[in-house]
Amino acid sequence: ATLGAKKTSIRAQGSSHAGIFGPGVLAGALQMSHGLSETLDVQAQGSFLRVMPSAEQAEQIDTDRNITTARVGLKLNPERNRWFAMTAGLGGGTSAGGPFFAADAGIIFAIENCYFVPFWSISAFVSEPIDAREVELGTNPDMPTTTNVDTPKTTGGNAISWGAKLPLGGRCGEPRPVTLLAGMSVTSLDDGEKGAGFFGLGVGLETSF
Repeated sequence: ATLGAKKTSIRAQGSSHAGIFGPGVLAGALQMSHGLSETLDVQAQGSFLRVMPSAEQAEQIDTDRNITTARVGLKLNPERNRWFAMTAGLGGGTSAGGPFFAADAGIIFAIENCYFVPFWSISAFVSEPIDAREVELGTNPDMPTTTNVDTPKTTGGNAISWGAKLPLGGRCGEPRPVTLLAGMSVTSLDDGEKGAGFFGLGVGLETSF
């Protein structure tokens, strides 16, 4: 669901993503949403991510493992229905591989009610590097004296997530002062030469007014 005209929410969230055959990622984000109308929200979000390689890999490389991103987007809830909404956004960020531009779109399904809101979502995204730089990835296991390097490329991906929201306080049908969120996700990335996958767990806290 959308917030409703002239209503605002602020959400803080954190998540841990285990890499499938690769390093994991820790992430934190702060998002503000504002209702432009009863069916349309505008969103602004800033995120910080840290790549978490194995202890052995971390000792081998001296690469900045931090990634920062910013995104603005829209959320549309056609006819203010209780079952689904659509999202789209543009953003960018910076990492050891250089700055990048990104775009995303998705759909959210939920069973909106006043007490316990299960949700499911699917999204797709693409990232385009700007002035890409080589990044050290550690020692090649087949050639211990050789260091693996890679340069970011145009990368596409998708994410599937599911979880629930628990509104607390306030009255049904009005902005809730506190909402707890928890969920899981599966994310895949592919740059045309290689892919990566992540399984994530996340929690969040939101206030609306």
